[in-house]
Amino acid sequence: MKLDRALIDQAAAQHSVSPDVLAALLELSAEFPDMAAWGAKARLLRRVTEIIEAAVEAQNS
Repeated sequence: MKLDRALIDQAAAQHSVSPDVLAALLELSAEFPDMAAWGAKARLLRRVTEIIEAAVEAQNS
């Protein structure tokens, strides 16, 4: 998936979120093309959690 970096930067600024975090979350759609697959929802939740936790750690550093 090709991401529009200018749009990501604008959205991130509007919501006080790191552009890298927003891009990582958007890129998850490529990692999980079939949400009907067994275990996909649990893996997606795990990946979202990892991304958010990493962002919080980076912000606290």
